[in-house]
Amino acid sequence: EDAKEIDMIVPTSNVPKRKLSHVRLYRVKSDIYKIESTLLRNIPITKLERTLVDLIRNGEPLSIVFAIVRKIQQMKLDLDFAQLEKLAKVFRIKAKMNLLLQVLPKGHLHIP
Repeated sequence: EDAKEIDMIVPTSNVPKRKLSHVRLYRVKSDIYKIESTLLRNIPITKLERTLVDLIRNGEPLSIVFAIVRKIQQMKLDLDFAQLEKLAKVFRIKAKMNLLLQVLPKGHLHIP
């Protein structure tokens, strides 16, 4: 399925100067830019846990994030429960993450 818009995280020290159509940029401090990301063909990609945290940080309703998590679980992808809690603390969204984690079925959450 083609995305109508692409969401990209960029460090505040390196924001593209020209406007890109159908691209939404999220600026973050350089020291947290690389947390829970991996490189794919030299492009930093965030992991599932970091993506969920970023959605909450950017003000997405918890109902939307919950729907995304349910879709992830339906696809039988593992989410690292401990990593979600750790990132929630780092990015100061612990209260919202706790609300989300209370209603999630733990079936496909990876708990180390």
